Amino acid sequence: MSKKTSYKISIFFSLFYFLSFMVSSDPVEHKIKISDYNVEDKQFINIEINAKILDGYYMYSQDTLNLFPTRIELFDSSFFVNIDPMKSSRISKKKYDKFLKSDFFFYEDSISFYQTFEISNLLDTDSILFEGEFIFQACDDTKCIPYYSSFEKNINIDVSKEINNSKSNNSVQTGNEGIVNKFFFAFVAGLVAIFTPCVFPMIPMTVAFFSKGSNKSRTKAIKSGISFGVAIISIFITFGVLFSFIFKTADIMNEIATADYINIFFALIFIFFAISFFGFFEIRLPNKFLNKINRKADKSAGIPGIIFMALTLVLVSFSCTAPIVGTVMIDAVSGNFWGPILAMFGFSLAFAIPFSLFAVFPSWLENLPKSGGWLNTIKVVLGFIELGLAIKFLSMPDQAYHWGLLPRNTFLVIWILISGCMSLYLLGFIKFPNDSKKKINFGFGRVVLIIINLSFMIYMFFGIMGYKVTALAGIIPPEKLYCMNDNNLCSEMNSKFCDKLSLPHGLCGFFDYDQALEYAKNRKMPLFIDFTGHACFNCRRMEEIVWSNPEVLNILKNDFIVVALYVDDRTLLEKEDWYISSDSKVRKTIGKKNFFIQYDMFQANAQPYYVIVNPFESGLEQNRNKLIKPLVEPLGYNTDINNFINFLNLGKSNFYDQINN
Repeated sequence: MSKKTSYKISIFFSLFYFLSFMVSSDPVEHKIKISDYNVEDKQFINIEINAKILDGYYMYSQDTLNLFPTRIELFDSSFFVNIDPMKSSRISKKKYDKFLKSDFFFYEDSISFYQTFEISNLLDTDSILFEGEFIFQACDDTKCIPYYSSFEKNINIDVSKEINNSKSNNSVQTGNEGIVNKFFFAFVAGLVAIFTPCVFPMIPMTVAFFSKGSNKSRTKAIKSGISFGVAIISIFITFGVLFSFIFKTADIMNEIATADYINIFFALIFIFFAISFFGFFEIRLPNKFLNKINRKADKSAGIPGIIFMALTLVLVSFSCTAPIVGTVMIDAVSGNFWGPILAMFGFSLAFAIPFSLFAVFPSWLENLPKSGGWLNTIKVVLGFIELGLAIKFLSMPDQAYHWGLLPRNTFLVIWILISGCMSLYLLGFIKFPNDSKKKINFGFGRVVLIIINLSFMIYMFFGIMGYKVTALAGIIPPEKLYCMNDNNLCSEMNSKFCDKLSLPHGLCGFFDYDQALEYAKNRKMPLFIDFTGHACFNCRRMEEIVWSNPEVLNILKNDFIVVALYVDDRTLLEKEDWYISSDSKVRKTIGKKNFFIQYDMFQANAQPYYVIVNPFESGLEQNRNKLIKPLVEPLGYNTDINNFINFLNLGKSNFYDQINN
């Protein structure tokens, strides 16, 4: 047989083989389902593709490491402001290709794909044509054939969408309120730092720097004062920005809030700061370095000189401000990305204002009190506060890991002892190395501090006696009633993790989403989801102020199945309870599972976060890779009791409307 004839025969059989493959039943049968929905002021398109793969065949996964990944390609993507990555209903298999010399990822049997597209709010049209192709390959051991499956659907644009729904409002409110609180805490800390022995004497020295040389006009004085203040603020904010970039995600914030080693480290830092404030040693920067910066400030003129003077002030006052700044930053870093930046802005603003004002109005120096023993008294009082904060940070991992070392009453007793020692110090019965040897002068400030401290001790004592201490909600560990409750309903529930977790005010409920969902289905009742955390200050405030209301408590007890999902608990789960999050990672602790349930199913990560759902439509697998639709817009931190009651009643009403129709 000639080569030419052999070539023709091979082409013929190749074509025959290819055509026979094409006319046979499709190795991958698939259905494409397109739907649209609204969340708050946003409209989304969701595409769901269910594929059934014949035995002996496989299809590539959507993993971009594949040569020909499964994907969706749109004919016009300009309608969308965000396109999520394609997701699948299960994890792909992996196999090594000896020809490509690399792994490839694939599916067999059956698989579902999901992808979400967020429609732009700026479209000037009533509808769009959503069209494109579902592209994949069907392969066996000998061949791979590509498929291009077209789809299209006309999508009506919802022009009546209202911006500003309670979900976004409450989530933002929770975050914003926390940031505002941290800003004011930092601002007060900045003011306190002014009245420490390392900072207060620097005020006249700063005025002397700006007054040297020839007489300056008022305009130049104002310019110098403002420039000096801006330089101080810029130095501290730079520090805040560095912290924000190191600790920039919500998941890291939760890690910091309850991680044992991190919180123990923070507690040791506070104890270190306290001992420094008590005068047993000072935190100092090397003198050689300080002198170098000081010489730079003296030699430089204009703006460079002002910047170096600001740097000199920050560094020279380091031994007093470092513990205060450390306290502010540790508090702020347990918030969100902007927390450390705004905290440093608040601290530096308060710290800079007096120096700027005295630089502009040097005659005000005459009205300042003289330096003396009272400055060291403030420093020692701050030391006692640092000890209290150390106990607070130790209580975070104690709750998350269930060590049981610092329950509510033990915590209060330790704080009472610290306050008692502070009172003894203010009364003169305890002395520290840097205290004045002179007889104590019981001036107005010292008397006020003694009264406040003794009142605080009495208030905490009432907490030990079982009374509500609302002012400390979220700071001290909550009262906990575990599943040893005699209530028949609680016993009947047989809740997972009830030996470690509890609900406030004797409420019966669950701590596992799937278990609560099944129970709510059986009872045909709406499910109330409380996304909470051991380290969540606002969660405890809501429970103490809102949940304790008799009407609210009655509704939660009788009209809902309640599940509390702790996002920061460190208890390890059994393998059957593990959760695969939307990023395909396996979450193996209670906290990680609940955090990603909140993020995957409700696109939120703030706590508290209250959601009411229909249990018949809210299964995790049932809603894999798409959002669960709540019965009413979720609620965040809001201590308006009537608003919370309306939220509960509306959710309950919508649930029964759904199941009865």
